Amino acid sequence: MCMSGPAWVWLNGELIPYDHAKLHVASTVIHFGPTAFEGIRCYRWSCGRSAFFRLGDHIERLLRSARAVHLEVPFTGAEITRACVDTVLANRHTDAYVRPLVFPGSDSLGFGRPGRHAEVCVLSFPWRDAPLEKSQQRGIRVHVSSVIRTSASPTLSASKVSANYAAGLLAVHEARGAGCDDAILLDGAGAVAEGSTSNVFAVFGEDLATPPTNLPILAGITRDTLLVLARELGIRVAERTFGPEELAVADEVFLSGTTSEVMPVREIDGRDVGAGVPGPMTRTLSGALRGAIRGDRPSRQWSHSVPRGI
Repeated sequence: MCMSGPAWVWLNGELIPYDHAKLHVASTVIHFGPTAFEGIRCYRWSCGRSAFFRLGDHIERLLRSARAVHLEVPFTGAEITRACVDTVLANRHTDAYVRPLVFPGSDSLGFGRPGRHAEVCVLSFPWRDAPLEKSQQRGIRVHVSSVIRTSASPTLSASKVSANYAAGLLAVHEARGAGCDDAILLDGAGAVAEGSTSNVFAVFGEDLATPPTNLPILAGITRDTLLVLARELGIRVAERTFGPEELAVADEVFLSGTTSEVMPVREIDGRDVGAGVPGPMTRTLSGALRGAIRGDRPSRQWSHSVPRGI
């Protein structure tokens, strides 16, 4: 992903120059972090068109997450959806990473103090596939972190809010200090929960397993997509609890997310996963997901086409 600054940002109902988008130091978001956000991909298809993947599902979750942290959103889902499209068009992005955010305004400083309507912003950045594809081809090395994926209320744990990512950030720093690329976090009972910003899948023989949503994990949209695709391919799928000891003897392990798509894990704490290369089920599901996101499955209702003009 390339995070060079775009030309335009959508902020509170209008497109403004990127450098004009400022946040006041008195905003509660700086002090306590109650921000709801999404990461959404817009893909350039082989036909030349561009389309968002599961845009409606992302916006629906954004609004749920905002409600979970008591943010009053002054725009409808349809308006935020249009804002995502308009921001990509304004920046002339074809492959893009789009991030809508909902956060308290500058009049809200104070713990639990009510403010006026939340502010809403949409950012769009150009995407470059090369670094991702290199990691997908080789697989990554992960570390089972000592940082615990803490449980909040079920509603908050299932929400995509910035405060939930503190543990993942600490875990990534720990993993990189151990010479690894990413981390896997356990819950308070020692069960595998999720990656730093991703969901975890493991293959045991011909069976696919992923932690259930009653654990403190985000029910990822890519996770859901892969579960649908796996079942259609006749793969036996179980949403179940498993620990790091069972994960260590899995035939294949991969992470999933909007940015990582399907990311094979070749090594866990210095020990090869399977043969130490992306396995057959991982490759099959990665190919199926790429077909869905790149428009090779036209019957799907997962894509939101961008009007021509970019």
